[in-house]
Amino acid sequence: MAVCILGIFSNSITGITGSLVLSIAHGFVSPGLFIIVGGILYDRYHNRLVQYFQGLITYMPYLSVYFIILSFCNIGTPLSINFIGELLSLTGSINRAPLLGGIAAISVLLSACYQMKLTNRLTGGVKTPYVSLTADCTYRETILMLSLIIPTIFLGIFPI
Repeated sequence: MAVCILGIFSNSITGITGSLVLSIAHGFVSPGLFIIVGGILYDRYHNRLVQYFQGLITYMPYLSVYFIILSFCNIGTPLSINFIGELLSLTGSINRAPLLGGIAAISVLLSACYQMKLTNRLTGGVKTPYVSLTADCTYRETILMLSLIIPTIFLGIFPI
């Protein structure tokens, strides 16, 4: 969201448009990630420690796929609406203040590294003995995840 604010402060059409698009993207991706962490994992296991959920892909494959897709969308991978918003916001800020735009681009890179490290820790590795096997996503959770993932990717492929 700091890139979003920087796009507004660039006071250019490109930066403000990117900020608006990034706000819409944030409204789709962040609730999906929070639903996965708080609404699904914490509700089932009553624990927030990352080490307890290693190897998530072995016992909850559908949830892991949703988490991986949303993680890639969160870091601004092409074909997601986050990519368009970050690109426009950073372009507007770099045109106005190259030093601040460069610092923002580095911060986007660092946050992407952290997101991928977290995704790798949760989905990869060997299943830990801390969690018991439960059912994967329910029908309601699948509808929730798809209702957030499909518009994110659709608007990334066909931007308005």
